[in-house]
Amino acid sequence: MGTGSSSEKIKIDGICEKQYEPVKEHLLEMLTKGKEENVQLCVYVDGNCVVDLYGTAVGDNNYNHDKLQNIFSSGKSFEAIAVATLFDKGLFNYEDTIAKYWPEFGQNGKENVKICDVLRHESGLAYFQDKAPTLDDCTTANIKLNKVGEIIEKEELHWPEYKNSDSKREYHAMVRGLVLNEVIRRIDPQGRTISEIFRHDVNIDGILLGLHEDEMEKCVPILAMSSGFMIKQMFTPSWAGRRISQSTGEIIKMMTFWAKAMKSFEGHKNNVETDTIKTLDGFPALASSAPWRKAEFSSANFQANARGCAKLASIMSLKGDSLMSEKTWDEMHSEPTTAETMKLHGGDCRSNFTKGGVNLHFIPKDDATDSDIAMNKDREGYYGWMGYGGSVVQWHPELKIGFAFIPTLMSGIEMVNERGAVLQQIVKDCCSISSNKE
Repeated sequence: MGTGSSSEKIKIDGICEKQYEPVKEHLLEMLTKGKEENVQLCVYVDGNCVVDLYGTAVGDNNYNHDKLQNIFSSGKSFEAIAVATLFDKGLFNYEDTIAKYWPEFGQNGKENVKICDVLRHESGLAYFQDKAPTLDDCTTANIKLNKVGEIIEKEELHWPEYKNSDSKREYHAMVRGLVLNEVIRRIDPQGRTISEIFRHDVNIDGILLGLHEDEMEKCVPILAMSSGFMIKQMFTPSWAGRRISQSTGEIIKMMTFWAKAMKSFEGHKNNVETDTIKTLDGFPALASSAPWRKAEFSSANFQANARGCAKLASIMSLKGDSLMSEKTWDEMHSEPTTAETMKLHGGDCRSNFTKGGVNLHFIPKDDATDSDIAMNKDREGYYGWMGYGGSVVQWHPELKIGFAFIPTLMSGIEMVNERGAVLQQIVKDCCSISSNKE
């Protein structure tokens, strides 16, 4: 993955209002001193675009703010939005059982699973135990033939095992979106999938799911920090050009974590059936392939740019604006529950998912753990989630911020997308300066 970024290759372009210059300065520093390839950053405040930047550290003259890239689990917030648009039409209640709309789902002990259980990662379906759908099964056409649905129908519930906890929360890496898509197309009067709802109802340029052939050229491939690069950084002091901020201990910890995660993925079917998702180093090629981009598993393969994501996040920061009623927005964001623990790719952390399936970031005052602080530092007050390797798409309703940061280089060292979190805090600081002046 290269060595460093030479100054002649570094470029940053786009707009940035004067008040938010610290955001641009930090992004430039990331490109200059950190380990980056290409990045997009877009921020709305009070409905106005105040930052719309893209940059390259590798001299990529073809990269710009219109390019689409995989945002991975940041798309979980989008599937929650799709569900909320149907709630807005009075088509269901979050506490309804899935079997009410999809009777076949109720097989094998699943008759009492609620829609909000899936949205909170508490449905007992974090992964497939026996048979998983293929990428081809996950195309929009085959989803409508119930190729995915029939696999879910046959699944039995399986709960996480924790020491000293009865928490039912386990991260539904890809399965959450697959289940929600089946529920959505049964509730929607037109039988549409999440991708079709986003194309027709949400309809924001720069956000796509289940790409068509002629849309592939809009996408850029993702890359990942190699294991070799991370090992080299362990022995590189800062004065010699170390390009990542994590300590040697943190790097070792994260490499151990990902090794366990890959073993966990291999130990059960987990998400979708593939032959190449065995190592982190091999993952980017799969996630940049046409079969992956054509499929529709919203929890992990929305293709988007920061401009479109920030616009949607801005709408959510304004309590739904024209997309949904404020009453629906309130219901979607209600009852954030702190699970005592949540299994996340082989590790444990706490999360605060609302009834409508978006996470509220805050640090508990009395009993904050190290993972609580790491998860929520620099992004308190934001709702939403984040994606593997770096992407962050979130909104802050109090400050009316819509935020999107999308890098093409996936970091295997970050657990909670710290690069984006630092930028989120700088944006908040800039907003606070404006409020103090007023």
